[in-house]
Amino acid sequence: MKLFIVLSAVLFCGTYAPSYAASFQTDGTATAQDSNVSTAAKTDKNTAKKEEKKSTTGNALQPSEKVYTEQGLLHHPFFGMPVSTGPAKTEYSALKNGEYLEYDVYLGPTRVGSAWLFCDGIVEIGTHTAYHILSGVKSSSFVEKIYKVHDRNDSWFDTETLNSYGYYKELNEGHYFRNEWAVFDSANHRYFGRKLNRKRELSSFEGVLEIPVSDILSAMYKVRAMKMKKGDKILMDVNTKKNWRMEAGVVRNEKIATIFGKKKCIVGEPKVGEEGIFVSKTGKRLFVWLTDDDDQIPVLLKAETFFGSVSAKLTKRELRYSQTN
Repeated sequence: MKLFIVLSAVLFCGTYAPSYAASFQTDGTATAQDSNVSTAAKTDKNTAKKEEKKSTTGNALQPSEKVYTEQGLLHHPFFGMPVSTGPAKTEYSALKNGEYLEYDVYLGPTRVGSAWLFCDGIVEIGTHTAYHILSGVKSSSFVEKIYKVHDRNDSWFDTETLNSYGYYKELNEGHYFRNEWAVFDSANHRYFGRKLNRKRELSSFEGVLEIPVSDILSAMYKVRAMKMKKGDKILMDVNTKKNWRMEAGVVRNEKIATIFGKKKCIVGEPKVGEEGIFVSKTGKRLFVWLTDDDDQIPVLLKAETFFGSVSAKLTKRELRYSQTN
């Protein structure tokens, strides 16, 4: 939907810089339960700061239903989860705690924005450890005069199984707004969540979860963790308020220019799905270039859309944390 849906649905459903956590954990920010969300979202900033802080108790899979009234946004129950102090139980060399990837986004030859992926730590969810991935996309200053885009997405997925525990989305694209979160409670075979529309009207969703699933963002990292070669295909069970299956395969090998110099890459193509670019469209395709090495870094993404060719080119990679995890 709109110019940036390709990136928002695939890799970069995010907004704001990776230091977002501070803005969601400031002292004095008022909260409210579900019944107060619509009213709280309309509350003036000064009034919101004076409101009494309210919350309900719950464990990792029974959320406290908090909403930050100052910004009128939902609060995912996994925000503020304790950081894991022990080594991550993982055998996937491509997944690195603290990895930060930054991209320039182009429509044809014109740069229209930037995007990033950030592995912002390993947290404890119950007795398990999970990667917390943050992604974002932001329109350039020139494009913002015409069509402002600030999107954000979070994902939490198990460091061993790579199955998702849940996701968070905040999409701001022109006049379009969507804010939602979901939790995948595989042990109890259910998923549930909350969402806000443009009018800040709150609604809930839930359903049966027969098997563990990925969300859109964690699916990208699951593919990175696998050692794939030309001709390989995989099927992944994904949930975006409904269960569906995504197919992805490696269509060819190609050597391209990257920020690391000329690199051999495997070229992957997601084919089937229920959201954004993953929906099959006649004549429209998406390709992702992953370095053909242990890191399998996504260095290039190209998508065919009704607006023309959209691409995201890697411009920076940093390892911000010690690789003890």
